[in-house]
Amino acid sequence: MTGLRTAPRAARLEALGRVGARRWPNFLGLALGANFLAASMTPSLMPRGWLFQGVVSGIVAAICYGLGVLTRFLWRRSGAPQVEPLQKQVA
Repeated sequence: MTGLRTAPRAARLEALGRVGARRWPNFLGLALGANFLAASMTPSLMPRGWLFQGVVSGIVAAICYGLGVLTRFLWRRSGAPQVEPLQKQVA
C-alpha cells in the first residue's frame, strides 16, 4: 500500500498552484482578434443572417487571437528584444 501513496500535501499544493496560476489575456492576441472581429462585421453586398454572422465573427476573432498568441510566443522564443511595459521603463 505504501507504493500507492501520493506525493506529500505540500508538493501537491505547489503543483496545483503552478497549474492553476492566473494567466492574463495576450495583448497582441486581443488587439488582432478585436480588429478582425470589427472587420468581419462590416457590411457586405452579400446578405448574412444574424446567426451566420455571429458564427463567422466568432471564428474569425478566435483564429486571429490564436495568431496573435502564436506570434508573441515565437517572438519570445526567437530571442528578439522584448518590449518593456511603460511602467517598467519609468521606474
